[in-house]
Amino acid sequence: MKRFCAMLAASSLLAAPIVVALQMPAHAACAVFARTPTVNSTYDTVIASGGRSGCGSAKQILVELKLNQVLYPDKVLAYKSGTYTNVTLRPEARCRDGSHEYFTQVGGAAGSAASGRKRVTGENC
Repeated sequence: MKRFCAMLAASSLLAAPIVVALQMPAHAACAVFARTPTVNSTYDTVIASGGRSGCGSAKQILVELKLNQVLYPDKVLAYKSGTYTNVTLRPEARCRDGSHEYFTQVGGAAGSAASGRKRVTGENC
């Protein structure tokens, strides 16, 4: 009987880690993202895109389309904000005459991120 109990205890110890490993949930990591702005030449607009994904609770988030200004603070051309769990927000603004550099900035309680910059030239970008 002692031998049977010892074997039963040993086999349950070996099985326990396997059961625990199978029961662990696989959660995606919550992330804040900012994409390089895109251009809609039909409507002569620049569009930012940013947000959060893989999250389980709602947080305040702000997505801004910014114009890079050398020697001056960057100008916010458009923004969208709110409290979301997972979202992609797309603020947009009309293109400016001349050659300009635009980028996306994301911030708020959800964290922060910045995109690469995109140089856009002229009317009907």
